[in-house]
Amino acid sequence: MTLLSTALAQNFDAYIKGYDEYNNGEYFAARANLKKAAESGVEDAMNILGVMYELGRGGDTDYKEAYKWYMCAAESGDSQGMSNLGSLYIEGLGVKQDTAKALEWYQKAAEKGNTDALYNLGYVYEGNYGMPRDMEKAVGFFKHSAAKGDMMSLFHLGVAYYNGDGVAKDASKAFECYLKAAEQGHLKSQRYLASLYRTGEDTEKNYEQAARWYHKAAIQNDDESQYILGIMYFNGEGVDQNYKEAMTWLQKAAEQGYSDAANDIGYFYYRGYGVPRSKEKAREWWTKAAALGNEKAKKNLEKTADK
Repeated sequence: MTLLSTALAQNFDAYIKGYDEYNNGEYFAARANLKKAAESGVEDAMNILGVMYELGRGGDTDYKEAYKWYMCAAESGDSQGMSNLGSLYIEGLGVKQDTAKALEWYQKAAEKGNTDALYNLGYVYEGNYGMPRDMEKAVGFFKHSAAKGDMMSLFHLGVAYYNGDGVAKDASKAFECYLKAAEQGHLKSQRYLASLYRTGEDTEKNYEQAARWYHKAAIQNDDESQYILGIMYFNGEGVDQNYKEAMTWLQKAAEQGYSDAANDIGYFYYRGYGVPRSKEKAREWWTKAAALGNEKAKKNLEKTADK
């Protein structure tokens, strides 16, 4: 083995070691090994090193260094480096904000089939970052990346199909997109899917499936899903009626400032649903809800005020 081939092997070994360290959360060690590999020309190391500088993993955040390594990766033909470079331009991180340059890099990455770039193009053409809204273009990009299974594109495409925005309204396709994104853990898709199942809109009503998907979103700390799941436990919709479980989910939503949940907890105390009846505690919760602007809580306070 020649000295050159030995050096290349050592540098690639540094990349492999750094990559494993990165995936294991050993960011300080990973940054050192990936920098060694990137500086020696290992293309795959360049983009990951850029990510580490952008996110501050393994050291301080440094957008200029992130830009440097994304540019190195992009110039080497790496599509993810191109897409990440576009994101620095779109946000103005380490460079002057420039939507046109961002689109240029996104387009280059998209032409190589990069799903992040395809999604980002769709998002920009939805009318973000000062770009005139062009939903037909946005949908076109979302379709390409959704076909590759991209979670965010599936969600945005689902919304477009649901509303008939930039594409013919198609409830069944919207449902299909939400389902695929929800199965990947996308929170809003889980909530939207649950709502369709609960209301029977564009699909057969199914309370069990509604409760299942609301639960998945609720454990991701989605306040609206926590609230509705609490209501479903109260009513026994798709689950066994359980006032204590209902209270648990309402409290989780209320702790996040969801005013309807706070108002309903007051109602639970006032009526004694799963808790001892207490007008005092009911009014405490209605006061919290009223402070959040809940009109029903304000009326409840008026009705129960001592005369």
